[in-house]
Amino acid sequence: AMLDLMNNARLGVAAQGVGIAEAAVVEAIRYSRQRKQFGMPIGDQPLMKSLLSRMVVSLEGSRALLYRVSALVDRNTAIQAALARETMLSEAERAELGRGFERNQTQIRLFTPLAKYLATESCDSITRDAIQVHGGSGFMAESTVGKLHLDGIITTIYEGTSEIQVSFALKEIGKGALGIVFDELRKELGSLGQATLHPFAEKVMAGIERIEESSVALIRDFGYALLSAQAVAEMVIAVIVATELLRQADISPDRTELAARWVHTKMLELETHARRVIDGDAGRIERCEKIVRLWSE
Repeated sequence: AMLDLMNNARLGVAAQGVGIAEAAVVEAIRYSRQRKQFGMPIGDQPLMKSLLSRMVVSLEGSRALLYRVSALVDRNTAIQAALARETMLSEAERAELGRGFERNQTQIRLFTPLAKYLATESCDSITRDAIQVHGGSGFMAESTVGKLHLDGIITTIYEGTSEIQVSFALKEIGKGALGIVFDELRKELGSLGQATLHPFAEKVMAGIERIEESSVALIRDFGYALLSAQAVAEMVIAVIVATELLRQADISPDRTELAARWVHTKMLELETHARRVIDGDAGRIERCEKIVRLWSE
């Protein structure tokens, strides 16, 4: 009962993070169009365009993962209602629904901590960037973006800190959740209708294979697996969100650039994480301890 309560609350906090982040993006874009520097709105300057677009991509990535897990929750609620209502279902039909329920539930248990982690960490980063857009005025306590940043920080803490979320995700991965998740992702990537999206889908497919390769390194040592939990979570999030954004772009081509930006950026980050996981070992834990001792003795 406690875990059900916590998981529901974590999705609520993820939604809160998305909401706060969206408010910050709206404020940042509005200000960037009004504030002029060097004879032009700051939003027209290349570095500011890059910053604002990064904020939008981060926001939409968080929303995509939250929507994906929420859809699975809704689907399982519908399956439970059907099993309780439809008394004329055959045993084979009930068994099929039951299998679908369990597959969805496996994904929900993994996606919930990942959604909370991504949405709240992105919220913290996006609201911080919104302050940067506003400059000194954004740093003032009474500014809108300053208040949003303070509201956003706590979302990374309550209902389980970000470190707790990636540890929970690692636990579900250890139970074999990735097999079901990657099976679904591969089906969706393979069924994209827009030919322009196929090269991006291939990059995500390669990313999935890279995660599978790097996962072998975690089996050797449980402590090293825990140390690598955040890197693993970041890699898994990258391919899940990429798939979801590509599905959106397949339906609404105007979102293609958004999906492409996520794929280009996150697949590079995924490769870095994978190489670090594969090349590293449990000795990193001792090295971390030595660094901390420099300041604690």
